[in-house]
Amino acid sequence: MIRLSGVGSMVDLGLKRWKLQTWLFLKLIPCCTISSRFSAFTRWQLSGWSTPVVKPAEREGRNVVAAHQSRALWKKLTMNDQGMPRIQKGHGLHRYRPGNVLDYETNICSWNVRTLRSPGRFEDLKKILQTYKADITALQEIRWNGKGELEDRTKYQCDLYFSCTPEKREFGVGFAVRGKARHCVTRWVPINERLCILRIKARFYNISLICAHAPTEDKEDEVKDVFYEQLEQAYGSLPAYDMKLVLGDFNAQVGNENIYLGTIGRHSLHTTTNRNGMRLISFAAARNLVVSSTFFSHPKIHKQTWTSPDGATKNQIDHVLTEHRHSSSILDERSRQRKTHASL
Repeated sequence: MIRLSGVGSMVDLGLKRWKLQTWLFLKLIPCCTISSRFSAFTRWQLSGWSTPVVKPAEREGRNVVAAHQSRALWKKLTMNDQGMPRIQKGHGLHRYRPGNVLDYETNICSWNVRTLRSPGRFEDLKKILQTYKADITALQEIRWNGKGELEDRTKYQCDLYFSCTPEKREFGVGFAVRGKARHCVTRWVPINERLCILRIKARFYNISLICAHAPTEDKEDEVKDVFYEQLEQAYGSLPAYDMKLVLGDFNAQVGNENIYLGTIGRHSLHTTTNRNGMRLISFAAARNLVVSSTFFSHPKIHKQTWTSPDGATKNQIDHVLTEHRHSSSILDERSRQRKTHASL
């Protein structure tokens, strides 16, 4: 699970807070010590004023005049003819209607569910995602047929986008989107049973997510080459100005070798990189991506994403990749231990 900061989020400015901010602005402008929200306005407003040496009585009179001038200009910029806050698209002083944009801290997850074929599995999935407050979840090995969208009108409010094989019930990837994030989906592209794309509308720039399920280590190199070629094409089709996240089950062990630092961090569960890990690092380095799952220090239990049936082997094979310029938007990343709904 990764926790993403509110992308370009602004302060929720209701009517009461708007009155408070305006009152503080008008009270504090004579001494020019105001909040950063009004700093640009103040610099522009004060740029034309001269500052000659004047007597204290004259200075007090000028401050009063300046306050009245600033009050009139501020009302003209922020209030309409009825005396209410001026609402303009992209103005930044109001909050968009809930559900239109993603402007809050978001929990984005990746989960190999093994299968959703059995009756009741999808219901169990919705309960678990609600427990962990997962807003957007990339799913692998859904094992359904075909491609499509499933709208949920139950109390869980969890829509499912899936991309599976047309005949065989093998593999299959998709996204589960909960809550307000359901109304922010602007694009859904099912590619094949291993790749799909979801685009989310955010405040100042959108978020493009690629759900990936890479072949295992023992697969032939030709199968891996085809997968990474398709992944490169999918990544190249994303808008350049979007925040890009590539997440899923890559079946790749990433070490902490010094030669790869910058692309990977020092907090991986493993010390050496396997062949699938080399492919993943090469893909990331060629596109200025970072494997953000190796940049956060956590106990080993919060790094491991796969456990063998006998419990003896524990690996970190699920990863999240993002552009280096947007890596600071990821606040935390860790593995969650599932303690309920053992059927999944």
